[in-house]
Amino acid sequence: MRTISLVVWVLTAACGRAEDPARLALRDRLEQDAPLSDGDLGRLRAEVSRSMAGKTFLIKQGETTQALSEEQRAVVFGMLSEPAGMFDEGVRQESGATVRVLNAPGRSTSSEIEASRRLSIDVETFLPVHFQFAHAFPNPEDYSFDLVVSP
Repeated sequence: MRTISLVVWVLTAACGRAEDPARLALRDRLEQDAPLSDGDLGRLRAEVSRSMAGKTFLIKQGETTQALSEEQRAVVFGMLSEPAGMFDEGVRQESGATVRVLNAPGRSTSSEIEASRRLSIDVETFLPVHFQFAHAFPNPEDYSFDLVVSP
């Protein structure tokens, strides 16, 4: 009886937990070139938020890694919880990964020049991997960085 229990346990562990079919369908949708609908964007935001739960993100610029400040977290991840004006920029390849780029308005220091936030989401993991803040015209306040999960 112990042997059977052990075999069942090993086979169960080897098979792993099957991935949610809705998550698989969303991943397939994200890999397509067609723009995401509002419903797709909502599902993507929800899945990214679930994937991020309990994780700590760091900023990586070159060889330097540092923690996100609360202000940076609000700018970077605020677009997921407050999606007004968000749209899909499409699927791309970045650093060997397939990503979906989300674009949302950013706060500009000049009322005459608009700013945008771009968040690249890894299609495989549903985790943010890159962030960019840019004005409509080149500006010294523009910046970008990679995002990594803290070990």
